[in-house]
Amino acid sequence: NAVTGVNDLQQEAVLSVAPNPFTSTLLMGLDLPESAQVTIVIIDAFGRIVEVPQQLNRLQAGKYNFEWTPQGLPSGVYTLQLMIDQKLVSAQRLIYYQN
Repeated sequence: NAVTGVNDLQQEAVLSVAPNPFTSTLLMGLDLPESAQVTIVIIDAFGRIVEVPQQLNRLQAGKYNFEWTPQGLPSGVYTLQLMIDQKLVSAQRLIYYQN
């Protein structure tokens, strides 16, 4: 399972989410091995960007924690995308149940 076109930094950056499914606030943990520009976006089932919980300037290497609480979004399946230096490095499916 070789992956081409992805540099070492992008392979090592790790984003974890919990809980999933979630009902109110999603917790995200990012382990960033090198300084990079980080953007996290939420996409709905139609491929539309519905939220950008983190659009950050350059972050230094380290561990970061973020929270996201959906505002005005219906229950459903969403995709969380992690962009490092404007390149997609991971996508995770999220299941949101509105309280």
